[in-house]
Amino acid sequence: MIRTALRTFLVVAPLVVAAVPVALHAQVPTQCLEIESILVDACNPSQTCPGAAEGENEMVRFKTGPSPIAIDDLEADWPNGSWRGLVQNATTASVTAQLNATIASCGWLLEPPGGIIPPGSTVLLVTSTDMCVAGNSFSALADTLYIIFQDAGNTAGHFANSPAAGDPVSPIPPVGNTLRTLILLHTPTNCSDTATYVRELLVNTEGSYGGMSGESDGGTAVFSWPGVPQVSYVNYGCQAPFEPLFVLAEVDGVLCGGTGTVTVTGAVVGGTFTSVQWSGGSGTFADATALSTTYTAGAGDVGSVVLQLCAQTDCADPICGSIIVPGGSGPTVSIAPNGPVGLCPGDLIVLTASGADSYVWSTTEVGDAITVSAIGTYAVIGTNVCGTGSTTVEVVPGSGVTVTITGDTEICPGQTTVLTASGANQYLWSTFELTPSITVSEPGTYTVQGTNNCGSVTEAVVVTLEPSPVVTVSGDTDICEDEVTMLTASGADTYLWSTSQTGASITVSATGTYTVSGTTGCGSDDASTVVTVTAAPTVAIAGDPSFCPGQSTTLTASGADSYVWNTSATDPTISVNTTGTYTVTGTNDCGSSTATITVSEAQPPVVTVSGNATLCPGGQVVLTATSGSPITW
Repeated sequence: MIRTALRTFLVVAPLVVAAVPVALHAQVPTQCLEIESILVDACNPSQTCPGAAEGENEMVRFKTGPSPIAIDDLEADWPNGSWRGLVQNATTASVTAQLNATIASCGWLLEPPGGIIPPGSTVLLVTSTDMCVAGNSFSALADTLYIIFQDAGNTAGHFANSPAAGDPVSPIPPVGNTLRTLILLHTPTNCSDTATYVRELLVNTEGSYGGMSGESDGGTAVFSWPGVPQVSYVNYGCQAPFEPLFVLAEVDGVLCGGTGTVTVTGAVVGGTFTSVQWSGGSGTFADATALSTTYTAGAGDVGSVVLQLCAQTDCADPICGSIIVPGGSGPTVSIAPNGPVGLCPGDLIVLTASGADSYVWSTTEVGDAITVSAIGTYAVIGTNVCGTGSTTVEVVPGSGVTVTITGDTEICPGQTTVLTASGANQYLWSTFELTPSITVSEPGTYTVQGTNNCGSVTEAVVVTLEPSPVVTVSGDTDICEDEVTMLTASGADTYLWSTSQTGASITVSATGTYTVSGTTGCGSDDASTVVTVTAAPTVAIAGDPSFCPGQSTTLTASGADSYVWNTSATDPTISVNTTGTYTVTGTNDCGSSTATITVSEAQPPVVTVSGNATLCPGGQVVLTATSGSPITW
């Protein structure tokens, strides 16, 4: 039997649940064997299968006929490469055990006992004993398959992948009708089966054509029997060429606030099952064991309800799928006009309703939108499967245009600002621009004329140039001890002082230099001032407190800024020639202080000389001077 595909059938993306035109065959072929599928584009990802070749991982699924077949009696005429014979030894047993360890479902792989494949068996032929166990998954296998291996040594592919592999993804197959044919032969009876596929019709993991970096891996040709020969093209991704079993479910209808009945329909795809069971929700199923049934909401089904369909297979645990039954309520209807509801003479307004499935207006029109040309109140009733809802909108007479200009009206040197007008349909700026927004970089007055169907209006805005900040500091910088002074910065928007304080003003009481940094949107500037703390005066008098008769002495005051003597003199220095007590009061900005000195008149010294007043020739005398003051001879 020769099967040649001249067109593609339904394409299935990897692991996407969908119907495929391939029958599930419980019956036994009438001839020696039937080819069921070819994994043409096998996966051998470098990260999990380093050094593996695609030609070591390709697979052919076939079913044996009414008689047993010894693996030594099978030959394959590959589209590419030569037949190397089948082997069954310790290597194949090890690979089979490794594959069985990866199966997560209840499936199982068997090597033919004694190398003999029983009648009516589904068989996977792997193109090399050097296959990569992790390359093409057996995890979802839910059936018992026999597995046989071609002897190792051929790394080149036995088939030919899509010529679009490596090209960008396309929904259209590449041009061409290149055929590749596989023949499986039972040599003792000369019975064979032939399967032919079209390279250009192999699909990628998205169910389309082409695909970069592994996107085309998994391309499989599936052949039907018996009946009219046909082939379909599927892609299970990096999975071995068996059909995983899936449970599908769909719902028709909506539950409305805990009431209502919906129809639920299920399907079991890719395998056989013994029974099904629906569950979930707080309501009831008409027949929970039927694939298609109805579900009636219970009191707890006030929102969306999750229902589950499980199929019992040969596996111990059932295989399940679920659906979400949408929960609905009566519609909340709203009306949106296509602009202001103010209607100008000769103008039209489109009113659009939303929130329901169908609508009837107070104008008797149906549909979600109506066009009105008269003022008045318009109502709409919206309906969905859960009920009706209504709302109204009032169309009022249109008014003149009101134009508003927004945007920063202060700009820094070298910067720009965006002025935006709103409230009209069309705009004309004094810069001759027609857009709602303009960008300006110069100070000045800018005007815009806004127009709609009800007229036009002109608005203006003044843009000023904000200079870079120049910061100054004011305040008393000379203070006395125990006093404070307030320093105030100006010329900026925000301030940071050297004391870490913020704000325009700070209070200080210590001598020092105070610096402030002022910032505006146009930059920053620094200023500083020196505060001096002055102490109260301590006055002292320097000078000789005595004078000789007929003479005078000079007294000098210090320690203050100004002085007043008890003589009424105001100079720091005075000259006195009379005895007495002299007092001076010294004053500065922080107070005054007084000092006193007593001046006396000194008497001339009295000297007496004693001794022999007669001097003999050649002799000497001793004279002695006595005084209360130093003596000089």
